[in-house]
Amino acid sequence: MAQSVKVRLNRVETRSVKIGRGVRQGYCLSPILFNLHSECITKEAVEGFGDFKIRGHIIHTVKYADDLVLLAKEETVLQNVIDKLIEMENAMEWK
Repeated sequence: MAQSVKVRLNRVETRSVKIGRGVRQGYCLSPILFNLHSECITKEAVEGFGDFKIRGHIIHTVKYADDLVLLAKEETVLQNVIDKLIEMENAMEWK
C-alpha cells in the first residue's frame, strides 16, 4: 500500500513524498508498537550491565511518550549500554 505525504506551511504545500516504511503519525497503534519495540530493545541492551537501584527497586530506564532515559551507576556502564543500542541498531539495519 503506497502512501505519500505533503507538508503545508503558510498555505503552501510541498511536493508529494512517498512514505517508505514505518507507522503513520497519529495512527492508533503507533504508541503501542513504539512501546513494545523500545521495551524489547532496551531490555536486551541493559542486560548484563549491572543494576541501578532507587529505594530498593531495580530501574534501568525511564520512558515517557517517545523519550528514553538510561540509568547507570557509572559513566562507562552508560556508554556500554549506548554502544550496545547502536550495535543492535546497525545489526537490524534501521534507517
